[in-house]
Amino acid sequence: MLNHILKIALLFIFLALLISATPGMQQAKVKKIVSGTIIETEINGKIQKVKLIGVETIAKIDGKNVENSENQTVLYIKKHLDGKSVKLTTDSKLPDKDKSGNLLRYVYFGKNKFFNLFLIKQGYALADTKVAFNSIAKF
Repeated sequence: MLNHILKIALLFIFLALLISATPGMQQAKVKKIVSGTIIETEINGKIQKVKLIGVETIAKIDGKNVENSENQTVLYIKKHLDGKSVKLTTDSKLPDKDKSGNLLRYVYFGKNKFFNLFLIKQGYALADTKVAFNSIAKF
């Protein structure tokens, strides 16, 4: 029984190492939540703002402004990402940065949970499909 548990533990360690070494994945630590679509991260000792690909905060419903939706989104992102390590990936259909100099990235947290999509599925954001990107079908 102990031998079986040891084998499973080693398998999980191997998978974790394999995932962390996936090409294109970049480790980062979330330092601050700037808005419902932008987080500030530390990547290799350098502070970088990251724009969540495919995410748009809810500003209007039925043509009326939704005052607290941005604040609720920011609080929700803080709950899940603030101070935590995440993995970032690029999208080959998009430039590396937006016009404001923010890195354009997909964010993965926890056990490789796709945060961009998670935020939308939880109702804290909408899919921003104005620009084509590789994961648009998931959104």
